Amino acid sequence: MAVSLSSRGFGYAAMEGNNQLVDYGKKVTEKDKNAWSLTHIGKVIDRSQPNVLVLQDVHAKGTRRAPRIKELHRKVVALAKKHKSGW
Repeated sequence: MAVSLSSRGFGYAAMEGNNQLVDYGKKVTEKDKNAWSLTHIGKVIDRSQPNVLVLQDVHAKGTRRAPRIKELHRKVVALAKKHKSGW
């Protein structure tokens, strides 16, 4: 499953096997964006139960991401680790 964090929410795509897209979408909010996004990313993870989570490397050279997105990235990684240990 891939998750793309954005200034307005996030997008996601879940694959099964080599090339089968099984779920995708985008979620947008005006509310507390990090808390809201984290809750909804958790729901997508629960539904898809992916073996792998793909995120952009927000710390790679040349990558310019807002501090809020970097914080959300850290929280999504922690959430994914928590979910993986529960499977």
